[in-house]
Amino acid sequence: MPDSLISIIVPVYNSEQTLHRCIDSILGQTYRNFELLLINDGSKDRSGEICDEYARKDSRVKVFHKENGGVSSARNVGLDNARGEWVSFVDSDDYLQQGFLESMNLYESSDLVIGNSIWLNDKDEKLFECDIPKGVFLKNEILPQYLYSAAFNVPWGKLFKSDVIATHNIRFNSNMRVAEDLLFVYQYLLHINRIHAVNGLLHNSNLVHHVPGNFVEKYSMTTAEAAQHYSFVWMTYKQLNIRCEVFEEKFLMDIFELCKRDAYKNPSPWYENVSVKEAYRLRTNAKGGLKRIKAFGILNMKLYKFRFLWRKA
Repeated sequence: MPDSLISIIVPVYNSEQTLHRCIDSILGQTYRNFELLLINDGSKDRSGEICDEYARKDSRVKVFHKENGGVSSARNVGLDNARGEWVSFVDSDDYLQQGFLESMNLYESSDLVIGNSIWLNDKDEKLFECDIPKGVFLKNEILPQYLYSAAFNVPWGKLFKSDVIATHNIRFNSNMRVAEDLLFVYQYLLHINRIHAVNGLLHNSNLVHHVPGNFVEKYSMTTAEAAQHYSFVWMTYKQLNIRCEVFEEKFLMDIFELCKRDAYKNPSPWYENVSVKEAYRLRTNAKGGLKRIKAFGILNMKLYKFRFLWRKA
């Protein structure tokens, strides 16, 4: 059995409530040949101290303290210091089943190994399960159907080859506030061909947000910013040279939802002096007739404008 070194990167920000569970689940893996890189992203609680305590007890644990810069910058610090032949990402509020690395280890003929993931709520109740067919697939065999599934939307629950990341200088875009996970995975997919899906299981709790502020503040963006950030993903998607209709449909709706969220915070109009907020209200409240038709027309034109922006990129 291969015995390659795996670099496990965990970005940490104000995670003292879940950090012990996360780290213990990694150190308790049946597969032992790994290094654990804990990136303390300017935590204001005891997270940094907890990381240092583990480093003193286990030589496989390496801690890096940095000023808060967001989850992408933290993961990049991990990539810059990883020594393993494979790289895996775990969030600080997630945890691994004991045999996760053992079941993922190691498919030398594959370029990407994907394990199953379960999404949990605050009470550790299963919300849904990310499960793609088990087996070895060529990229063009599986992506047309599963590209927009959670399996390919996030970096955790996977093993990436370090030489692919290094050769093509793949990094997380620390200037993006949305879709940076998508972009990293899609950029990696550009340069590989064989994907192996296995039974390794990662439990994913509510995502930790490493930018100070609440969820809305993190994702509040102007329409121009939204179009620019999502266009990066769209350009990479086009380079994959596949057609995933689910991706195209849902990705466009993601952009619209972002636009709608922006309108609630900054309701100034950007098409025909009618804000998205107003158009959405008209569509929801109108009982029919000209007002409802007008509302649908406005919304469709806004979607068209976004479609033009990100297809033009």
